[in-house]
Amino acid sequence: MGSEEIQVFVYPDEESAISDASKINSDGGGSNEIQVLWVAPPHFYRNGAVIILYVGSDEPLMHELEHVLGPQFAGR
Repeated sequence: MGSEEIQVFVYPDEESAISDASKINSDGGGSNEIQVLWVAPPHFYRNGAVIILYVGSDEPLMHELEHVLGPQFAGR
C-alpha cells in the first residue's frame, strides 16, 4: 500500500457527522471554503457517527470499506 493512509473521524453523534460530510464537495476536492490537492484519489465514507477518509487506489481495500461502511459519499 505504500504511502496510502486511512483517517478515521469519530463524532459525538450522527448529526454532527452528517453536518461535516455535507460540507465536502462530491469529488472530495475540498469544500466551498477550501480546495485540497490530494497525493492520490480521495474516498470519503460515512456510517453513523464515523467518517472515513481513504487516500489511495487499492481496489480490494475500497471494496472492503464499502462493504463495511456503504458507498462513498464523496471522492473520485
